[in-house]
Amino acid sequence: MVRLKLTLSFLGYHFEGWQKMAHKRTVQETLENAFFPIVKEKVCVVGCGRTDKHVSADHYVAHVDVNKHLSEAAWLKAINAHCPDDLHVQDVKIVDESFHARYSVTSKHYVYTIRVKNYHVKQYMSEYFHKYPLDAIRMKEAAQAFIGTHDFTGFNVTPKALKENQVRTIQSCEVTFDDELIHFHVKGKAFLQYQVRMMAGVLIAIGSDKESIGFISEVLEAKQKGMSRYKAEAKGLTLKEVFYD
Repeated sequence: MVRLKLTLSFLGYHFEGWQKMAHKRTVQETLENAFFPIVKEKVCVVGCGRTDKHVSADHYVAHVDVNKHLSEAAWLKAINAHCPDDLHVQDVKIVDESFHARYSVTSKHYVYTIRVKNYHVKQYMSEYFHKYPLDAIRMKEAAQAFIGTHDFTGFNVTPKALKENQVRTIQSCEVTFDDELIHFHVKGKAFLQYQVRMMAGVLIAIGSDKESIGFISEVLEAKQKGMSRYKAEAKGLTLKEVFYD
């Protein structure tokens, strides 16, 4: 048995997310199907985490155990020969069985991209276009409240009954911008369902002057579901990089 570490990118707009679902096009199943003609048996590809429908990735990491011995270069060529145009394996490494794509993660870097000017049709699947003015300086200031360890109950949809501990640590959080684009960068080890999209959504609300700069701190302190109703569109979110020791 050989364990392969896969680094891949995909355009999420035509996928229903990472996780396999019946009668849905998912990244996990598409990748597993690419292996079947090579190894002549079903495999289970383990990902670094779930992604929502329409969320893309520039650097997603997975691992798979296979009963076949090829060079890393041969694996890369063979897998991509069976992948669609919107999914590409960038790198294959033969690793020790102690490596786990999900449990070995130390942090993930997500970027949410907002276009505020000069809409481009070619980017509509990977950017969120906001038609009205946004105050990026307000957004940049407000984003600092996310940094650190907080209870994110108010910024995700995972029920408390399903996951009681909703404390997460944000290692870094930054808003960068120019005349056309606003980028929301966030880095942490683990995130709850829709957490990054809800963080981006409230920043858009603050940039639109619908909420005060202090609203994020109010929601974090309240630790209540439903206090913030904002959730950014999935297509603007990209998993930029996954980090390991």
